[in-house]
This record gives sequence, C-alpha cells and structure tokens, in this order.
Amino acid sequence: MKKNIIFILVILVIFALSSLINLQHTQDNAADALVINFIQTNIQNLKILNISYPLLLPIVFAILFFLLTISYIPFIGPVFVLFSGALFGSILGAILFSFIVSFSYTVSFIISRKIYLKINNKKKYIKKFEKIIHDFEKDGWIYLLSVRLAGVIPAIATNIGMGFTQIPAWQFYIITQIGTFPIILVYSFAGSKIETLKSMNDFVSPNFLLLMLFLSICPILIKMISDFMRIKLKKRSKRA
Repeated sequence: MKKNIIFILVILVIFALSSLINLQHTQDNAADALVINFIQTNIQNLKILNISYPLLLPIVFAILFFLLTISYIPFIGPVFVLFSGALFGSILGAILFSFIVSFSYTVSFIISRKIYLKINNKKKYIKKFEKIIHDFEKDGWIYLLSVRLAGVIPAIATNIGMGFTQIPAWQFYIITQIGTFPIILVYSFAGSKIETLKSMNDFVSPNFLLLMLFLSICPILIKMISDFMRIKLKKRSKRA
C-alpha cells in the first residue's frame, strides 16, 4: 500500500512540474515552434519521396528511430510521431509508429537489463537496491502501464529503470504498446494537420493531459482497492 501511494505521489509531482513548465512556455515555446517549422519545411519533399518509394521510406524511418532509441537519445518520440502522422496519415501513422516504438523501446529495455546484470555481478553494493527493485517486480506491469499512460516520464528513463527488474520482455512490449498508443494517436493526428499547426497546445490540451493523468493512476488505484479487499476477506475468513 505504501509503495503504491508513493508511486502515485511521484506521478502527480512530475505531472505538476511538467504542467508548470508547459504553462510558462505556452505563449512562446521556441522548441515547439522549431520542431513544427522543421517538419513543415521538409514534409512536402518527404511526401514526394514516399510516393516514389512507398516501402523504402517507412523502413528508413523505422531504422532511424530504432538506432536513436537504442543509442538512448532523449525526446525523439514527439518529432517522429509528428512525421509519421504527416507522412502516413493519422490512423496508419499511429499504428505504424506504435509498433516501431514498442519494438525499439523493448530492445532498449533488454540492452539496459544486460548492462545492469553485468555491472551487478561485479559491483556488490548494487545489490542493496535489489530489495527495492524486488518490491516493484511482482506487479511491475501495472507500474509500467501507469508510466506509459502518464507520458510525463521520459521513455528512456522508463526503459532503463524497468531493465533493472525481471519483468518479461514480452510483457514489457505489450504494456508499452497499450500504454503509449493514446498519446501516439493524438500526436499522429496533430502531424496529419501539420500544414496548419501552430502549436502542440492546439491538440494536447490541459483536459487531455488531465485525462491521461487519471488513466495513469487508475491501474494503481484498482490494485490498491483489490489488495485492500483481499486483506479484509482474509481477516474475515480467519475470524470465521
């Protein structure tokens, strides 16, 4: 129960800080404008290239994202999903990018696990963290789903952090695909309207972010209620 409350508080604090930073830059977000202008400048040439080589461009697109992801380059997801929506349309772009993201993040997660295991075998002091990690392993998929839905914790940090646990790779892949799809769909739709897009705030509204926050907390709340009810039932069965 305690770790669940701490986890929810961490999500809320990160979300609050993220919203505060975003609020301060709502009027003039230089990074936001730079990304949008870059895509608007290059999208027409890429669309022509996509018509000429309909299979080549998605393959190059996927390989480039994969290589950057396993190189642990941060904050590349929004740029690529906007390109995906602009090039392939909102629905097809979202589905295509969802598979690319899930596969790339899973490989990044596996690499992190391999590195951690090698270091852990040589450095005994790291084993002090094993108890903390073990506490999150039993229901690791729930915490992973919450983090993916929240969308406020960098994907690279999540991939590395989950690499410390023993969560199965197939489970990591499935939860990543489910958890990242809503935000991918929104960004892909924004990318499909890139010619008229002035700011991501036109699509990623505060109400949408609050909805994602609520969805991210729901798995933890359901688990807490389930644990509470199970403890109550055990106490009643002992008394009986």
